[in-house]
Amino acid sequence: MKYLQNVHNMITSTEKIVEEYNKGAKQNGEFLNELIYRPMAFPLVMVAKKLNMTPNQISVIGFIITILSGVFIATGHFFWGGMMLLVGHVLDNVDGSLARNLKKFSKIGAYFDAVCDVLGFMFVVIGLMIAEFDTRGMYVFVYGIVLGLSLGLQVLAYDNFRARYVQELDTYQNNKFEMFCFPEEQEARKQRKKDLHPFKIIVKFITNFYQAISPIPKLNIPAQLPSDEKLKIKTEYQKIYKQTFSIMHKLWSFVGGTVIKTFCIVVMVIGKANLIWFGMIVVLNGILLVLIILQNILTYVFRLRVRDLFGMNVTSMFNPFTGKPIKI
Repeated sequence: MKYLQNVHNMITSTEKIVEEYNKGAKQNGEFLNELIYRPMAFPLVMVAKKLNMTPNQISVIGFIITILSGVFIATGHFFWGGMMLLVGHVLDNVDGSLARNLKKFSKIGAYFDAVCDVLGFMFVVIGLMIAEFDTRGMYVFVYGIVLGLSLGLQVLAYDNFRARYVQELDTYQNNKFEMFCFPEEQEARKQRKKDLHPFKIIVKFITNFYQAISPIPKLNIPAQLPSDEKLKIKTEYQKIYKQTFSIMHKLWSFVGGTVIKTFCIVVMVIGKANLIWFGMIVVLNGILLVLIILQNILTYVFRLRVRDLFGMNVTSMFNPFTGKPIKI
């Protein structure tokens, strides 16, 4: 009986651990985060929860550690710079997981986390420029500017795809679409967009541009159809959509922020920091181009499937200047 009781206690404890982990899980997150960093972050989430720490406090600690990473890199200590960057990225997963676990979201907190993430990585890039100035001279500034623009475009491309992918998988309930996230998190995202007002025109154009060159299809359901018929079509449409594009979400993660940081961590730890310029500017942009081509091919296949099943057209072309769909 004692043995059976121990087994029961172990199963119960495991179930509680899984439940706690799922509370902090992020649907449709980057595959490397879900595979590596979020499991690494989970014990720290539990510790932070026990210590009554807030997500913003974790963000500050992660930001300071990432700055230290830039300092180590600038002084030529690439191994320790890479290790500090690893710790900083794990903590970047801790604050989000903790917020979801506690269901504590704030507009300021979400914006603060995003700013810390961007500024922290800027210190890493600047540290690398300082470290390489002696060998590359003034050209290091050209590399730095190109690298910064390249990273921004890659992350925006991934975020744009992910946002539209999730939106198309929204549940259709009471004639209203709901995001696969907490309402507080959705509001925080809207606030971040408002806070980007000084750069709104630039960001909007880039978003529209990516939507034009890597389209996410939209089904044109005739308005005159009965509600139950619309729901039936939408449900079947979503099933085909997920079958076609679910793999694209994982592939797009290869130009997301997590893969970029992981690449930095690896080359720093193995002492090949000079590969960052080539890897991020050439290789990742090459991957970006391949993904855009592949997504266009899948979009064409998807349009044919929907047309054959429903006899309806699918909007898959967008105006890069307005972001509005082009009816075809």
